[in-house]
Amino acid sequence: ILRSTMENMVRLFQYLTMLKQNGHNNASYEAETLPQESMDTLTLVDNVVSLIAQQQLQIHSEKELSLRSSFAGSQSETMLKNEILQLRAMLKKVEVEKEELGEYLKEVQVAASENEGAFDQQVRGLLGEKLHSEQRIESLETELEEERSKSQQQAIAHNDIKLHYRDEIHILQSQNITVQQQLVLLQQELLAKS
Repeated sequence: ILRSTMENMVRLFQYLTMLKQNGHNNASYEAETLPQESMDTLTLVDNVVSLIAQQQLQIHSEKELSLRSSFAGSQSETMLKNEILQLRAMLKKVEVEKEELGEYLKEVQVAASENEGAFDQQVRGLLGEKLHSEQRIESLETELEEERSKSQQQAIAHNDIKLHYRDEIHILQSQNITVQQQLVLLQQELLAKS
C-alpha cells in the first residue's frame, strides 16, 4: 500500500509541474482552460490527502499488529517507520503544492478577469466607432439628397426663366414686325404725298 501510494504521489507531482508549465507557456490556455483543470486538480489533491490519512490509520493498525506478532523483527519495524516518515513528508509536500496551486489559480482567475474587462472595453469602443460611422453616413446621404433636390429645383427655375425669356423674345419680335410694317406704310404715305 505504501509503495502504491508513493507511486501515485510521484505521478501527481509530475502532473502538477506539467500543469504549471503549460499555464506559464500558453496565455489563451491559461485564461480559458486552466482554471477548470486547476479546480479538478485541487479536488484530486484533497482526495489524495484524505486517502493518505486513511492509509496512515491503516498503517498504524498494521504496525500494531506487526509489533504484536511474533514474526515482526526489528528490521521490518525500522523499514516501516522510514516509510511512514517518507509518507508524512510526501503529505506535507502535497499540502504545500496545494497551497501554491491555489495561489496560482487565483492569479490566473484575476488575469482572466482583467483580460475579459479589456476585451469588453475594446468591443465597446469598436461599437461606438461603428455607430459614429453609421451616423456620419446617414448625415452625408441626407446632405446628398438635399443637394440633389436643390439642383432639381434650380434646373426647374432655370427652365422657367428660359421659357419666360423666350416668350418675351417672341413678343418683341412680333412687336418689331409690327413696327416695321408701320414704317413701310408711313414711307408709302410720304411717297404718295410727295
